[in-house]
Amino acid sequence: MASLFVSPETLSLEKEIKEDSSFSYFLSKPLSEKKSSLVFHVSKGKELKLTLVDFSKGDLDISFKVDLEEGSHATLLVASIDTASYKKIFKADVNHNGRGSESLTKMAGINSAKGELRFLGSSYIKNGAHKSSTRQEAKITNLSPDAISECSPALLIKEYDVKASHGAA
Repeated sequence: MASLFVSPETLSLEKEIKEDSSFSYFLSKPLSEKKSSLVFHVSKGKELKLTLVDFSKGDLDISFKVDLEEGSHATLLVASIDTASYKKIFKADVNHNGRGSESLTKMAGINSAKGELRFLGSSYIKNGAHKSSTRQEAKITNLSPDAISECSPALLIKEYDVKASHGAA
């Protein structure tokens, strides 16, 4: 499995996954671009594991888009902490385009001051993507009454023979 661990200055990428791949990002300082996009096209039968840990001080707006083909798998793990008055938005959209595709999206955060922390996203299972499964989980712990937090997972299901669930706290 190909693996990449980076502490980036910028965080925008579009990549076709043709072999099982793992990407790990650790954000310890502000990105030079406030709005970032990671796009992955996962080929038939391949696996993507993406981990992002955010301890940065500064505003963020990061979107993840994953397109899954037949029999492909994706695991997206995001953790973030907001200890000041930053606005941090993470949006993860996973599209199940082929039969038997699977995804797991887990986001966890702590909001401890006057900041804004949002975990958004959707899982879309298109018509014809039989036997696919998706799970979304988002949890934010508020440690301040002034903190603004939002967990808003969405399931967009166009097929009957699937497993789909989400949870938010």
